[in-house]
Amino acid sequence: MTPRYAWKTVCSDIAREDSQLLMEDMKVFIIVKSQLVPCSVCALTRPHKMRYQLLRCSSETCKATTPYDACQWLGKVLTCQELNRVTIAESGIHETLVLEPRQSQLTPRLKDYGREIATQGLKPARIRMAMARRFGLSEAEMPTLRQVQWFISYYTKKTLYRNDDHDEILDQIDQLAYGPQVSDTSPFSFGWERDVRGKPDVVAKWHLCQPRWDLTTRGWRQKVSPKADGALT
Repeated sequence: MTPRYAWKTVCSDIAREDSQLLMEDMKVFIIVKSQLVPCSVCALTRPHKMRYQLLRCSSETCKATTPYDACQWLGKVLTCQELNRVTIAESGIHETLVLEPRQSQLTPRLKDYGREIATQGLKPARIRMAMARRFGLSEAEMPTLRQVQWFISYYTKKTLYRNDDHDEILDQIDQLAYGPQVSDTSPFSFGWERDVRGKPDVVAKWHLCQPRWDLTTRGWRQKVSPKADGALT
């Protein structure tokens, strides 16, 4: 049977930026569920979605207070995908209101700002310093460079389809490929033949050991069936 919770509204229909500031002041939590469902928190009549997130307490002070029982606090965040308005509710109370020291981390508003300026092609180190200037963060409050590198790298590869300079380097190698027209004093590079998909045409060692493998055509030789010595009369 699905448990029922008594939800108490913390805030309703606020801007996403304001909700991020509110959630940063909460005790440490983890997101145990995040999915898109039909929206029920705004007045729009056309069908659209909202982001439903279920939060669970992960505070070390609550664990230390009741080591053999889980904290009863739960949070619920509903974000309208059309208007970008947020409603937050909670159920239960924390085992203790004592806050633990916060470690440096990428908060939701820092992630939003990082996505915004990552489209400009800035490096993670410059993005990290831009975050500090934009939000007035001290050195202790700033996320580490590795955290910013991982986040920006994942975002640019998945969303912006930037995979470092891989394609540009391959183009330079192709332009410097050795050929009859290359002079003795010009720089050149050794490359490889490519198949129809643009991938390196590599031959496995197992093929080279097979007597029927043709190095010229890079394929199998036709198997010739033995001919009869003569027809029977």
